[in-house]
Amino acid sequence: MIDSIRFSFRNGTLISFKKDGVKMGIPYSSVKKIWSSLTINSIEAWRCKVVDNLIVVVIFIAQGQGGVLFIWDTSKSDFVHYSEASYCEDFLIFDSKVITMNFISNYVTPYHIQMWACEYGTKDIRESGKRLYCKNPVRFDDNDFKMRDLGMKCQDNELDIVIGTHVYLYSDNIQHIEDQAPNPDYDFLYEEWDNQFDPGKLAMRGMIT
Repeated sequence: MIDSIRFSFRNGTLISFKKDGVKMGIPYSSVKKIWSSLTINSIEAWRCKVVDNLIVVVIFIAQGQGGVLFIWDTSKSDFVHYSEASYCEDFLIFDSKVITMNFISNYVTPYHIQMWACEYGTKDIRESGKRLYCKNPVRFDDNDFKMRDLGMKCQDNELDIVIGTHVYLYSDNIQHIEDQAPNPDYDFLYEEWDNQFDPGKLAMRGMIT
């Protein structure tokens, strides 16, 4: 059993944890081998989950606009996966995929949610996998939105996006999520700017796509 996980740069260990009562850690040197430009001072935030013997971690830099997801196998004391994870708010492992939910927002892009799936076992911090698409894009309720209340859940093959107290259906079958825009009528939602409106008025703002 893995518990007591914490981010603490001490004695060369970046992330420390206990497994079956034994103190262990993920060495900073191991992370540097896969992400050479990373420095301790550049790390701004991190997220972590435990899946059986695996520790799944996302480390963020540049106000979340840069990030890497890595999976550490505690039985091997080594990485079994690492991939690009900018803007990642939540993540899960399903079958042979690592699915990330990304809250995209910057000074030229309206805030919206994108989903990506990367092959489990990928070892490339530049690889983000395939973009996924919601069959029926929906705009979420801004009044209920709080960054700390944003995530996803999977139950009985149904994948949902959770924002505040609202639950939005993303796919009724996680095994068959679209990997291309399912309806041409929605294409404009996947572009940076919507030309149907005045310049700077953004159709994708607040959308789950």
